[in-house]
Amino acid sequence: MQPERHWNFFLTLPIAAAVAAVVAAIVGWPTLKLRGAYFAIATWALAAAVAQLVNVADFTGGSYGLTLPVQPSTSYFFYVMLVAAIGAYAIAYLLLERSRFGYKVKAVRDNEAAAESVGINTTLVKNEAFVISAVIPAVFGGINAYWITFINPPSVLSTDITDQMVVMALIGGLGHPWGPALGAAALYIVNRQFLAAFGDTTSYIAMVGALVALVVVFLPDGLASLWPATRRLRLVRQLIPVGQDERPRGA
Repeated sequence: MQPERHWNFFLTLPIAAAVAAVVAAIVGWPTLKLRGAYFAIATWALAAAVAQLVNVADFTGGSYGLTLPVQPSTSYFFYVMLVAAIGAYAIAYLLLERSRFGYKVKAVRDNEAAAESVGINTTLVKNEAFVISAVIPAVFGGINAYWITFINPPSVLSTDITDQMVVMALIGGLGHPWGPALGAAALYIVNRQFLAAFGDTTSYIAMVGALVALVVVFLPDGLASLWPATRRLRLVRQLIPVGQDERPRGA
């Protein structure tokens, strides 16, 4: 049984973010130099190693997990999660849509070779984005842990969690600011309705697979593409080849 450390809840969140940032920076620097399937294999192997580590480590409670203090108010963490979600969206929007860093990330995404040719350190940019993508889930994971009051390796390191995050972004629309939130809301509603109708069965996984297939075939840009302005943006991207600018010089 793990000793209680009596840390303040709001103190644990920045610590979780800092630890996630350091680990992501260390892991990302060598792995982000890999490409394609090699990067996927490297990160998958690391996730499997971490899952085995937490099963035997004392500070994680091993396979028995950790029990956290119970909050008297049942709605407390809903409001905390709402504030955190608004803050995360605001930070992500400012970093990726209204900063020089965001332009670099988009340049690397669209054409990494062209980005390197204009002096962008693509490995550094990808590593910084990798760190950000680790910090935000670490904060939300910390809030969720206090909400459910008990965590163990299967509940936090299961591939189902990672898979659902990817599916949410895909269904909502990759590359759109509100795509992941839209996809998360849609998948959650479908999940609740499915569980109410059929119970907790593994057929939900098949349903998610069918939903992803339908989105890929009929809505490649996700649910966000149903908005007219989003469809126009997609047409512009298709008409202008990546890495080319048809404007006359001096314009």
